[in-house]
Amino acid sequence: MPTDEGVDMLSNHTLLPLTMITPTFEGLPEDVRVHLLCMLPDVEALKAAVLSCKAFHEAYKPRKKSIDNEVPYDWLVFELRILLQRICKLEDTFRRAGV
Repeated sequence: MPTDEGVDMLSNHTLLPLTMITPTFEGLPEDVRVHLLCMLPDVEALKAAVLSCKAFHEAYKPRKKSIDNEVPYDWLVFELRILLQRICKLEDTFRRAGV
């Protein structure tokens, strides 16, 4: 059972460093930034993110090849990936239902 003292400490954000109060891309772990880059819809979006944000650029440089392989080169490929994921989920649902 939490104590009132613990609740007071958690609710008092003035004790936290400024970096914990103001979220930034720089504050995210590098693996999260890499994952975000891999989820972008196309190469143009990847290029824009890498060129506009130093944190994304630093995450991109050492993993350029693997990130480039993940990001679709056009919107159609992105849409097809989404459809494939939906089909796989439906197959799992039917399999669990015994259909």
